[in-house]
Amino acid sequence: VITSASPSDFPALVPGMSTQRPLTSPDITFYGQDGAIAVPAQDTKAFLGKATAAAMTLGAPKLSVNGVELVITSQTAAAHVITATALLNAGSAGSPLSTATFAAQIGASVSLVAQNGQWNVVSTNGVTFT
Repeated sequence: VITSASPSDFPALVPGMSTQRPLTSPDITFYGQDGAIAVPAQDTKAFLGKATAAAMTLGAPKLSVNGVELVITSQTAAAHVITATALLNAGSAGSPLSTATFAAQIGASVSLVAQNGQWNVVSTNGVTFT
């Protein structure tokens, strides 16, 4: 493998030029209306962009996707609600829980990891679980 530190070896991109995303990059999805968040087959970043509170559902991950990470972030100042009936392991009494309610703030987010047919909550920012 030969590498280079010279900037001239990496030409600047011109407007309209297409580039390839690395295979290791997570998928990116956007949801602008109520509905179901697709259960990912690989690491995914999902953005909630509905101007008012979105009512979303999230199904159980297959065992074949154990370890896949799903990061869901609010792009609007709305109290989005994700319902994943008895699928959210938040590390608290009563887990698995069923709903994740986002604070009405841009940037509220939750990071989930698929494990044994459920979602383990890795981290949250402005999200409460019931």
